[in-house]
Amino acid sequence: MGEKARLDSIIRIQSCYIVDKYISLDQKTYNPAVPHKACLKLGKRATFVPVFNDQIPDHYYNFATFDELKDRATPPKMLTDYIGRVEDTDNPTTRAGTRLKKVIIQDTRENTFEMTFWPDQSSTLPDHVKKGDILAITSAAVTNFEGNYQLESTPATTVTVNPTTADTANYITRLKNLPTKALAQLDKNIVTITQLNAEKNKDRKTRGRFTCLAKIKAIPDNRAWFYAPCPNPKCTKKLHLLTEPTTKFVCEDDDNIEQPKVMYCVNAIITDDIQDASVVFFDEAMTTLLNITCEEMITVHKYHDKREIPDKMYSVINTQKLMNVTIKPDRTIAVNSVAQPPITALPQPATTPTTALPPTATSAPSLLPATPAAKINPAKRPYHQLKDKKA
Repeated sequence: MGEKARLDSIIRIQSCYIVDKYISLDQKTYNPAVPHKACLKLGKRATFVPVFNDQIPDHYYNFATFDELKDRATPPKMLTDYIGRVEDTDNPTTRAGTRLKKVIIQDTRENTFEMTFWPDQSSTLPDHVKKGDILAITSAAVTNFEGNYQLESTPATTVTVNPTTADTANYITRLKNLPTKALAQLDKNIVTITQLNAEKNKDRKTRGRFTCLAKIKAIPDNRAWFYAPCPNPKCTKKLHLLTEPTTKFVCEDDDNIEQPKVMYCVNAIITDDIQDASVVFFDEAMTTLLNITCEEMITVHKYHDKREIPDKMYSVINTQKLMNVTIKPDRTIAVNSVAQPPITALPQPATTPTTALPPTATSAPSLLPATPAAKINPAKRPYHQLKDKKA
């Protein structure tokens, strides 16, 4: 039995114990969980005596502020408690064969940032979490990606959804009264396609992440739209789809491919009506667009040819979305996720300005004399009289 399993069989989370026969050591120098200079080493000789008292707190929060994240992103990288309101969530995503969850939270000072729950801890974030929920997060790691601070889950991370404890009441009130931010306001790196292409042409060693408001202009029909990696972690081959005698995926090196993971990988041209860009839509983004998983597209809708573009993909052309994209060091652009843009981000129909018309003339009597009819001026002599006078 491993140490974790052994301790789980002895003690319970949110219970209180008198602990004896432990060893007190200096706090570890990396990822300390609490701001204390000592830590306890618990071995097989340690004893635990339960303490039953309703007055003993069953939780501990030490919420950090946004200003404290900078110091926690560098060694010793103290683990961080944070509380915030959910502004957006991602469904479990698949990248390089792993599954993870992401959530964007806003704190009491209206700072917004992303938290990632890695595959081993994805269950820490309940599936029912939705926009507007309050999350009390413990023992998260702070990272810095291109100047943007983020939180990442650790094995010690816990999440309480909409906490009701007295020490969180003030936070709850302030978070519920915050204005709702549009998705377009959550990302500081919103760019046009022109700017995106300029960023793509830069020499970069790390990935650049941006958001753009765009729509699919075209999907080439000569490129594969899905792929299936071999589930064997030691194999780098892609699976092949066979349809006879039954539909199944096979690997040229490995047998018994029981549960292959098929994923979208759709080449497309996107546009903002000013400039175009070539991109690749990956699994999460295309699943959101179509509301159909890649597996369903193959098994239910019977699209077995990876070079035959499904009709449903053509149906999303010219549909405007907020696209979260990554520019890779090889200068390819990947669309990782899409979202419905807020109404304020959509182009509004042009309106024709109205011109004020002159006031309508009234039938009130004029004070000016009437204009005489156009005829010969009686004061002038006709031409024939002038002619007779000259004669």
